Amino acid sequence: MSHSLFKTIFYLFVVFSFSLECRAQFSGGMSAMDHSRQQRKYLEGYKKKKENGESLDGYYRSQTNFNFCPVSATYTLDYVYEEFSLNETTPFAGVVSAKIKGSAYGLGLEHYFPLGKIDDKSLVALTIGLDALFYKLESPEIRLNGGKKFTPEFDIWQFNIPVGFVYKTGSDVVFRKNEKSGFSFGGGAVLREITDLKSLPTFGVRPYCMAEVSFFAGLCWKIRGTAFLGKSTLMKGTENLGSGGSENESTMSLTTKSNLMLSLIFTEFSWDWEKD
Repeated sequence: MSHSLFKTIFYLFVVFSFSLECRAQFSGGMSAMDHSRQQRKYLEGYKKKKENGESLDGYYRSQTNFNFCPVSATYTLDYVYEEFSLNETTPFAGVVSAKIKGSAYGLGLEHYFPLGKIDDKSLVALTIGLDALFYKLESPEIRLNGGKKFTPEFDIWQFNIPVGFVYKTGSDVVFRKNEKSGFSFGGGAVLREITDLKSLPTFGVRPYCMAEVSFFAGLCWKIRGTAFLGKSTLMKGTENLGSGGSENESTMSLTTKSNLMLSLIFTEFSWDWEKD
């Protein structure tokens, strides 16, 4: 199994395991270090509350996201390297940039906390989430001064904690199967950690705005578009060009501008909503 595939499976496992504990906290469940035990408590808590006729709204406000993000980035390399021939050393230096294309995809979880009702079918809420995105990027071969050819490699993970305010109306407000559609829009800020194999993690805050439509088809599904605004640095650090003694002299950065993330979302336990 390749290293990248192993990391992908591992991080997805971490996201889903951590999500169980987060959802239990959101819905008032008990905390536990053992995630499998936490999952059982979470599900048992739901079943018990349903049997006792208690409110299940806390469970119905959680959702799982499948995220996809087209990526267009600029790779910039400020390089220094040496070539050895006939007992002579020839230094080369320069700055080069290349356009990088690819995509990011991953999973997320989200929960909303009502702040106030507008009417029976609409409200304003605070939303908090957790996303994990893996970047799959392809770079063209770059030709450096002196004829050296170089193709950068990327192994990037991004972890987001979006916090925002939304207006919501329709299906995931009333929690009824006969409410077939809904709509939400809002915005906020996302706290980000980006990590890769070449440099230390980077942290930042980025504003976003979002809009989504929801519909009920066995589950409450949502299709969402999220626009992340402003410039973002995905990677920044040293680059090893394979030349002895010069790897710490060559620096690189990978940056993006505003970009869009598309999400397919389902609301947990929505299969169990009342029909009317």
